[in-house]
Amino acid sequence: MFKDLEFNIFALSLILSGGFAFILAAWIMRKRRQTFNWFSLMLAAAAWWAVAYGFELASTRLDQMMAWIKVEYLGIVSLPSLWLIFCYSFIGRDNRLNNLTFLSLLGYSSITYIVVLTNAGHHLFYESTNIDYSGPFALLNIVPGPYYHLHTVVFYSLVLAGYWALIAHLRHTKPVFRAQNRLLIIGTLIPLTVNIGYIFLDIRPYGHLDLTPFAFLLTSFIIAIGLMRFGLFDISPMARSKVIQNLKDGVAVLDIRARLIDFNPAFEQIVQQDGELFGFKIQELLPLGKVEDPFPELDEKGILDYLVRLKDGRVFEVSTNGLFEKTGIFKGHAVLFKDVTARVENQRALELQTKELMKLNDLKDRLFSVIAHDLRGPLLSLKETMKLVNSNAINEAERNELLKLLTTEVDQSVGLMQNLLDWAQSQQKGEKLELSLFEAQDLIKEAVEPLQASIDKKQQHLLKEIETGISLYADRERLKIVLRNLINNAIKFTPEKGNIKVILKSKGEEAWFAVEDNGLGLTEKQLQKLKSAGELESTFGTSNEKGSGLGLMLVRDYLKQHASSLEIKSQLGFGSTFSFGLVLIPEDTHPSDPDLYKYQ
Repeated sequence: MFKDLEFNIFALSLILSGGFAFILAAWIMRKRRQTFNWFSLMLAAAAWWAVAYGFELASTRLDQMMAWIKVEYLGIVSLPSLWLIFCYSFIGRDNRLNNLTFLSLLGYSSITYIVVLTNAGHHLFYESTNIDYSGPFALLNIVPGPYYHLHTVVFYSLVLAGYWALIAHLRHTKPVFRAQNRLLIIGTLIPLTVNIGYIFLDIRPYGHLDLTPFAFLLTSFIIAIGLMRFGLFDISPMARSKVIQNLKDGVAVLDIRARLIDFNPAFEQIVQQDGELFGFKIQELLPLGKVEDPFPELDEKGILDYLVRLKDGRVFEVSTNGLFEKTGIFKGHAVLFKDVTARVENQRALELQTKELMKLNDLKDRLFSVIAHDLRGPLLSLKETMKLVNSNAINEAERNELLKLLTTEVDQSVGLMQNLLDWAQSQQKGEKLELSLFEAQDLIKEAVEPLQASIDKKQQHLLKEIETGISLYADRERLKIVLRNLINNAIKFTPEKGNIKVILKSKGEEAWFAVEDNGLGLTEKQLQKLKSAGELESTFGTSNEKGSGLGLMLVRDYLKQHASSLEIKSQLGFGSTFSFGLVLIPEDTHPSDPDLYKYQ
């Protein structure tokens, strides 16, 4: 086969281009990915054809040419099958090629090659062959047989099926991959076009020269440029659709200028931008109107675990990976947006709970201080007074005066103890209310009765402005404590012979309670302290009555449990008004109605 060869420019060009294609196929095969393997096998088959045809063009004898023909067709019969498999693998539809398809393709290639090898016995592929010496070098002249025409139909059917799949996929491909697909289609279309010209249009220099293998030389260079310049097979649409597309986290690919060149659907959901996204920077897609803080500018170092807080409440943890060539040249960023909204909300809730626990701990310390100071003081005073009363160190008049002071301190201690017991009971029961149906006017009567002695002692005037017929469905005992503490405070901070008014009236869909007095009133600083929940401060009334602030804390807690809050209005020197509202029960509602529980 290698004797009497006369190499010409055409033969040498094919052998050299085929060798280059072999090297290129081996280099692509090193990627070790399925799509790359199919392309490298297809390129190797084309290279085999080109090199063998080069030796055919260098041959001078008919038997020598026919021997190289048999070598050539080992590559030719493999090409259309490998092309079809590669196309479906490249677009991610290789699952459509089942075992039957592979067996059919292998059967077609095998039968065709056997027909070529045994042509001398049946002449189904070539009816006749001879050498034409009319050109600058010897060329093989063939007369196609019936199987040759059948092979041509199958060959181009498989090739067109692959092109159809590529072109159909191109319409649904992101712009960043369209250039990739176009380069692949154009590169492989060149030898196909030349081969069509050879077979159907009789475009044959010197009457017999097949330019198809020469076209593979140009295709190899185009693919080589694509590999080195565009990274033709660095990221295939198949890999993208199966990995990035299905990620729940947002993924964005940025070029060296931080412009968006690719993204997945999760990223689109994050930015929620109408229109085209390609070419924009993340800062433009997530401006201050959408995020709380501006998105940082990206450099080669990138960012790690950066929190992006959107105005709609979503929070994303953003990290970037730099994209570098093997030479170390920076090419852009891959940006990952991980939704951490739930984690941030849980962390915020944990922080709030921590702050609440710290407040409760401070409250506990304050309560111990109240017990140690405000309750211990009167008890020690009681002890010393009892010693004086039982001794002969004081006369009758002094004894009577001490007993009056002792009575006052005992009353204050009893009031403090009552509030402490109420608070302790509320802590044991938590926020579970013992609901019952009752008349609001009866609640006021029950709250005032135990305080009547204190009112009489200071000769104060208690006025009642009560609207009858108002029913409530609530925790009666806790509301009684609320009213008792508000009225007791009014007594304490109203001078002797002052006026106190208790008001009950319906106000829209609420029963409105108010306790007014013409006492000392509050400064702005005192008013702010009273409105600040959680603070306890000892105070003294107009007759030096002592208070711990615990009663007002109970009022706020119990009203909060009833979905209400305390409103305070005061003017220094003119008195104060403490009020709150509770939701009224609809007139046609029965106590057993489950809907009543919404008024809790």
